[in-house]
Amino acid sequence: MFDKSFMFEATKVAQTGKFEKVEAIPDCCIESEDSGKIKCCKKQEAQNGQMVDTGLSQVMLGVIPDESGQQQTKTRHESRFGITSFVYKARRPFHPGRLYDQFMQAYFILRYEGKDDKDSETMNADLAKLQEEAKPKQMQRKAAMGELLRSKGFVWVASSHFLMGGWQQAGNILRIEGESPWMCEMRDLWEGQEQEELVKVDMRDENGEEYEHGDRRQELVFIGVGLKHAPIQKTLDACLLTDAEMAMGPEKWAEEFAGCDKLNLNLGDDDEEEEEYETEEEEEEN
Repeated sequence: MFDKSFMFEATKVAQTGKFEKVEAIPDCCIESEDSGKIKCCKKQEAQNGQMVDTGLSQVMLGVIPDESGQQQTKTRHESRFGITSFVYKARRPFHPGRLYDQFMQAYFILRYEGKDDKDSETMNADLAKLQEEAKPKQMQRKAAMGELLRSKGFVWVASSHFLMGGWQQAGNILRIEGESPWMCEMRDLWEGQEQEELVKVDMRDENGEEYEHGDRRQELVFIGVGLKHAPIQKTLDACLLTDAEMAMGPEKWAEEFAGCDKLNLNLGDDDEEEEEYETEEEEEEN
């Protein structure tokens, strides 16, 4: 489970409007820098305390809370260890196939091998296999993104429209698992309650109008050394639904994207209920 309080603290600055909005770095400059050249356009580099808006997403730079929970645009971690951070946010869902192929599978190992019913020799062989698989991906990831140490948050995947996905990454390992229904799908739990206004903050736009899809969104914190926020934002933006795909709507998303959905987000309820049912049957037979 990811720490939702961390996400709340990490985005508090954005909600209070303290970020200065700047334009995204042009693609030509990203390509120039990736090839080891200088930027081809004379454009000021975005700094901590600024928000980079591509029209599809926003990246908010420098948002690691300190021990007191207060925001710092120049953290002690950055000053001492060169650690930087940013938050990626978007209000349209990821295409499950593109997210898996272009980001997850391209740069990460997606899960640890299980330990159950394996002897030490088999486990060591599995570990060696994972380490070999991770090496080229780690090199590609570092070249494209910088030294990404950790990322966490929640995601909206088009084929799992009603379910929030929990994103957890540490080093080479990235997991996305079903977390819970979105708050807009559980209104009876908070409407009329003390926390109603707090919940609605994530559902309203700047004009106070509720978004078409409620609180569904992408909200991810990235932490690392020398992070390249522009390529990461560009890659994730490419995984978002296009305008044409957005126009299809949730029912078509589930239908059209089912075949390429390798995430298969769920809450595990069906498995638990089936296991419980089988246990009851065994007890009745005995």
